[in-house]
Amino acid sequence: MSHDPNLYAAVFTGVIAVATIAYVTVTAYLFRATERAAKAAEGSAKAAQQSADLARQAFFASHRPFVGISRCQLDTSREPGSVYGKPMGVRFEARNYGLAPATAVELKADALLNGDPLEVFTEYPPCDILPSASVCNILQVPMGQELRRDIEELACELQVRVQARYRVPGDVAYQHTARFAYTHEHREFTPAGSSTEILPK
Repeated sequence: MSHDPNLYAAVFTGVIAVATIAYVTVTAYLFRATERAAKAAEGSAKAAQQSADLARQAFFASHRPFVGISRCQLDTSREPGSVYGKPMGVRFEARNYGLAPATAVELKADALLNGDPLEVFTEYPPCDILPSASVCNILQVPMGQELRRDIEELACELQVRVQARYRVPGDVAYQHTARFAYTHEHREFTPAGSSTEILPK
């Protein structure tokens, strides 16, 4: 029985072609599977990074300083507040309500009459405030006889504005502003609003 070489060549060529097609198909499938796995891994990495960033932000949010102005009151230790022509001493207290120390806290205070700033503005040296601790400062508000009479007769409104600027981890700066209005009836300053904002870098 004779063997046709062309027949064998055709059979082997067909087998090789089928094997090649199968190889290309499997390779393409493996490529797509690898590509999907890479994309899934990339997505998981991004999700893990986002989760870590959120955890970091949550940690800093709960473990950062929160500086506020806890009170504002007349200071009667230096100048009697009822003496005409004498400055009105106003004592205010800045307190750290957070869980981390507040460093290089910048405090500023001024007085407003009917919403307009008086010619008194004081900046205090930067200070550090530990958690649950506070610092006190005094603002001297000039009080002429006519101005004091107008305040006592409620002809004008006197307010004290205190600002506390401080930084938190992550190089973010906050500024807390608090206002207190003087009421002659009770001879004290009562809260008149406050706000906290993030300062631009």
